[in-house]
Amino acid sequence: MRETALITDDLAKTTPLCKKGRRNMLRDTMVDGLALIVGHNKKTFCYIAPRLSSLGEKAQVIGTFPEIGTDRARDVARMLRREGQSEDGISGAELNAAPTFASVAHAYVEAITDRDFNKSVEADQKFVRRNFIDPKVNPFAEKPIDQVTEHDVAELIKILHARGPQLAVAGLAKLNTLFNWALRPYRRRHFNIASNPAAHPSARLFGLRKSCRTHFLSPGDLRVYLNAVEMLPNARERGLAHALVLTGLGGNNLLKMRWSELDLEGRLWTKAEVKRGIAFKLPLSDAMVDLLVGLRDSTGPDAGAFVFGRERPTIDMSRLKRRIDAAMEIVQCDMNMSPIRPWVFHDIRRTVHVALLNTGLDNEAAGVALGRGLSLKVLWGKRQHAGAIRVALNEHAQFLAAVKDGSQLDWRD
Repeated sequence: MRETALITDDLAKTTPLCKKGRRNMLRDTMVDGLALIVGHNKKTFCYIAPRLSSLGEKAQVIGTFPEIGTDRARDVARMLRREGQSEDGISGAELNAAPTFASVAHAYVEAITDRDFNKSVEADQKFVRRNFIDPKVNPFAEKPIDQVTEHDVAELIKILHARGPQLAVAGLAKLNTLFNWALRPYRRRHFNIASNPAAHPSARLFGLRKSCRTHFLSPGDLRVYLNAVEMLPNARERGLAHALVLTGLGGNNLLKMRWSELDLEGRLWTKAEVKRGIAFKLPLSDAMVDLLVGLRDSTGPDAGAFVFGRERPTIDMSRLKRRIDAAMEIVQCDMNMSPIRPWVFHDIRRTVHVALLNTGLDNEAAGVALGRGLSLKVLWGKRQHAGAIRVALNEHAQFLAAVKDGSQLDWRD
């Protein structure tokens, strides 16, 4: 529905949201081209160039109400109309940004909000805000972007490297992406930027080449881990920590597990593969099903959509790792054991892979059990592989139970 009115902050505030799948457009009578588009979950100021009306009215986002008010939306719409920028696809936030690196980074964060080809948008935005925009971290955050040099990039990478090599690798790649975004022909003149200072420095130049990690947890390490997990006070965190070592699946995958995807009687998890649009059926061990049933019973009718959250996953993996490490120190002290080698969650995934191979499962089927690759679709069609995977997972769960109580202290032959 399209209506015409003098848009004010009060009108924008009182206009009700639409039903899902529908939207309402309010055109401003004061500034030609300014419109307030009301959807089912937000209200957005847009600029629609008059000459594009016959081409389907390509709306250009100015900002979301109430983050941006009516007066500011009118100013941006006037600027877009006056300077004829509608064909360039530049948002109001970009035009308003001062040519400092931080302001360009702010514009980048806003621009990728609606990016749908990459599901890590929120993680990228959080990374940019924390490591690029914050002047306490980035020494050239408030520096004009056209004055940022390769030396500045190198200094930032050194700062990130001090916090972790992988953070530095990711920072260099994301910095390069940000500069390439700003160098698009319809943006560079507004940002006053002519080159990408992050294009030539490479991870190898900074000595940041990724090393191949081969560490996995020994049965003694697993005993400490399993007993430490029992000390976690939160039922969902305790369940996730157990699920990691029972399934070998990654934490990000498990956090996306929904109750609606689980067939507990059939011991199956139908996991949607977002990028390829394929539904993977992952076998679950009896121990994993028991864990899920217990978790469901403990949370009651207010379980929510996600197994490890309610309406969204709520467990922070970094915080969970710190809590497990603290509990493991207590267990090691109680058992009079020497400290174990520093570990990461992916080491558990590698450990489960080794354990499944130790049950006699072949390497390709073990990869299927861990949810790796498109081979899952192929192997799931062969029922003998599904049965073998479930048998191996059950044997692995029995092995973990023996390790936990101390009756199994080495790998089985």
